[in-house]
Amino acid sequence: MTVETTSIVDSNAGAGGGINNDHDGVLAISNSTLNGNQAREYGGALYNRSQLVVVNSTFSGNLSHNLAEAYFRTMTMAAV
Repeated sequence: MTVETTSIVDSNAGAGGGINNDHDGVLAISNSTLNGNQAREYGGALYNRSQLVVVNSTFSGNLSHNLAEAYFRTMTMAAV
């Protein structure tokens, strides 16, 4: 999945308030902002079960009520 030149703001979810990537493959985020997102469980901004590449992007003001306010992963991270 690719997220490019996107703002994800004030979203809510159980896991991954902004993005929930529960699939195989690479999640690539570039030139994007994840701000003010909330998760009831894991990953206020992002929950990811795959490889992750983040380029020139901002994560701020995200909240998780359990773990990892910005980013929660269950697989390895490719690059940041």
